[in-house]
Amino acid sequence: MTRGAQGGFTLIEMVVMIVILGIASAVVVKMVSQVARGGSDNSTLQVGSALLQECAEWVVANHRRDKSFYDSVLVVGTSTNCFSGPSAFGSFNQPTVTISDVSSDPTLCPTLTPAASCKKAVFSISSSDGTTLNTINLIVVKYNTT
Repeated sequence: MTRGAQGGFTLIEMVVMIVILGIASAVVVKMVSQVARGGSDNSTLQVGSALLQECAEWVVANHRRDKSFYDSVLVVGTSTNCFSGPSAFGSFNQPTVTISDVSSDPTLCPTLTPAASCKKAVFSISSSDGTTLNTINLIVVKYNTT
C-alpha cells in the first residue's frame, strides 16, 4: 500500500511562521504605544495653548470692561497674575505676562488723532519639565480722549 501525497505544513514551516508572527506582533505593539504617547503629548500641548488663549482673552475682556485696567493692571514689567485661579494646571505653570510700552513705535501703535498709547503684552507658558510653548503677542491700545 502506498501513501499518497499529504497536504499541510511541516513542523519547520510552522515554527518559522510562529517566529514571523511574533516579530510582527512586537512591532505592532511598539507602534501602538508610540501613537498613544504622541496623543498624550498633543493633549498636553492643547492644555497649554488653551491656558495661553484664556489669559489673553482675560486681558482683552477686562480692558474693554474696566476703564482703569490699562493704567492700573497693565503695568510695564512682568506679572504672573494673569487670572485668578490655580497657580498650575496639569503640568503647566500659570502663564507669564510681560508688559512693555510701545507707544513710540509707529509700526505697533497707530498714529491717530487723538493720540493713542499702546502696550504690548507677551504671554508665555512653561511646563514643569521646562518645555515652553510659542508666545502670544497682544497690542492693547488706549485712545486718549481730550
